[in-house]
Amino acid sequence: MSRLRSGEAVSSLLDHWRLLRNSVHPLDAGVFEGRTHTFNLDFPPPAFIGDLENAPVILLEANGGYDPIITPSEFPDRRAIDRYLGMLHDPQPIEPSTVAPYYGKRNYARHIARGLLVLVNAVAYRSAGISREPLNRAVAEELPSTAVHRNWLRTEVLPTALGGDRLVIAHRNGLWKLKRDELDSPYVRFSANARSPDLSREALSAIADFTRTR
Repeated sequence: MSRLRSGEAVSSLLDHWRLLRNSVHPLDAGVFEGRTHTFNLDFPPPAFIGDLENAPVILLEANGGYDPIITPSEFPDRRAIDRYLGMLHDPQPIEPSTVAPYYGKRNYARHIARGLLVLVNAVAYRSAGISREPLNRAVAEELPSTAVHRNWLRTEVLPTALGGDRLVIAHRNGLWKLKRDELDSPYVRFSANARSPDLSREALSAIADFTRTR
């Protein structure tokens, strides 16, 4: 797979996150101000993990998780923060456990490391469980970053997937708001086990079949 070259056009999603310098995107900062929510904004957000521009498989997840003990340990100093930001500014195949141990434990981690799959969260920011936090969902709907993620999926990813050039696995679809009856394609699959942190055998088989010659 080709790497990005200087001056090469990039996706709207990468273009957006290259503006991130700390833990909150500058376009999102105003939405968080004065709002009640439980997003943790102390650490860089996992907008995506993996080779965003080249990975043939797109795994759609909900939002970044947060653990009051584990997450701070992943960012002990500024060097760790800068490394994470570098992953968002210059995405490439990466061993998930080196930047996000939670994802490193998943049964699809090897595909991220090989550059075959990229995980993308609908909402980048970290919380303990957005499905149980209605205030967070309300804030998420107003974030410019959420709109960028959804627009990227619909205008840049889905057309290539429907043409057979990419495979989309909608594991946690609620925040992405894709409608199953609008996407009758073997290259757009909705997970049957969204409550599990891992992918089903069927999803893993679909990924293996799609990436076998890539």
